[in-house]
Amino acid sequence: KYVKKKRDIFFFSSRRRHTRFLPVSWARRCVQETAFIVQGFGHQGYQIAKLLVERGAILVGVQEWNGGVYNPEGFDPVHLKEHFNRSQDITNYKYAKDSREDFSLMTYPCDMLVTAAKESQITKFNVNQLQCKMVIEAAQGSTTWIADYMLNQRNIFVLPDLLTTTGDITASYFDWLRNLEHVRSGLMMKKWTEKGFLLLTQKAAEVYGKKIEDLTEEDIASIKGPKEHEITFLAIEESLHNGYKETLDIADSAQVNLRTAVWMNAINKLHHFYEELEFLSKLSEVNI
Repeated sequence: KYVKKKRDIFFFSSRRRHTRFLPVSWARRCVQETAFIVQGFGHQGYQIAKLLVERGAILVGVQEWNGGVYNPEGFDPVHLKEHFNRSQDITNYKYAKDSREDFSLMTYPCDMLVTAAKESQITKFNVNQLQCKMVIEAAQGSTTWIADYMLNQRNIFVLPDLLTTTGDITASYFDWLRNLEHVRSGLMMKKWTEKGFLLLTQKAAEVYGKKIEDLTEEDIASIKGPKEHEITFLAIEESLHNGYKETLDIADSAQVNLRTAVWMNAINKLHHFYEELEFLSKLSEVNI
């Protein structure tokens, strides 16, 4: 929902949800039957676990500050979250096949480890104990530099925080653009989109021998143009997807990991920006 703040300044009141876009959109085509452990079961960890399970992944373990639970057959993240909210203790969950009152559960076997708690959770002291095939950094700075180097040496794929935790910043950027223009996203195209959908629906109805008056309320609702938050969601997901693709292309061409590729991509963009800036400054000095 959008909340009006002061005069014509609007901000997105639920920007935290955007931080989960990249981990899920990245894993959308490869999470089927993937066993994963979430380290940190707060807002971020729960939302990622819930969406990954909806896409066919299996939540086999959850690590929290006071212990963790493990079940190779999988957990229902919604039921587990309800239990955790009630008892504030995850170790006494009745569907757990194994539980620990320490931080060792994140080293249990899995395909994917999602770190969604705080910084410095994967260090040189536990990195060699990890039994995952990939690490998804859903929290900023969850892997130390030496641990990151050791993960690369072990050929464990790492999706770095520089890619996965930028959803809220991207949402703020779109808020900023909207405030500059003083126009809501999609306002100029909404009615045109609705008109196009209506014409398409009419043609489809004629083909199947129906009239537009026979459409149900659900059919009519689907004709309506996109809402503002839907446009924002798609724009954020598209931006993050493009950023990931750019980084992946650099990583492939330069034969580096994704974390290094992120920095290379950022530095290249800054370099091109300053090149253009220098060109423009020289151009302004030319007397025409």
